[in-house]
Amino acid sequence: MRLYTFINFYLSQIQQGIQTAHIVHELFNKYRFAPTPAALDLNDWSQNHKTIIVLNGGSDIDIEAISNELGLADHPFPWAEFHEDAGLGGVRTGTGVVLPPHVYEARWIDDAGFFRYLSADGILERIYHEDDPLFNLLKLLKSKRLA
Repeated sequence: MRLYTFINFYLSQIQQGIQTAHIVHELFNKYRFAPTPAALDLNDWSQNHKTIIVLNGGSDIDIEAISNELGLADHPFPWAEFHEDAGLGGVRTGTGVVLPPHVYEARWIDDAGFFRYLSADGILERIYHEDDPLFNLLKLLKSKRLA
């Protein structure tokens, strides 16, 4: 499991790290009393994995679109966004999601037009076509660069 954050590109590197820390707090605030699979995934990430990938989320408009994609009911993964307080106009500085390996290790197959996930032993586990609810999330994740 990995936490991916998408942070506003106007921020410096230290600010990107701080905003990621804010998102971690928002995740735990959002899921701390929720006995859901997403809460279990968040706790699994926190206790057993801890990997964080900070990505360039683009501008506020881009981050809003990412948050909208993460908030879809078809995506059962824990996610949260962070807004600054009123003193900074409530600007959204980032959003983040905890993802399992079958999402972040999926690879785009150019000539076929889909993503595929192979298990560690090379067995085909899953194919993500355009009609799969996770297809757009995969496209989004693979389109972003490190912050």
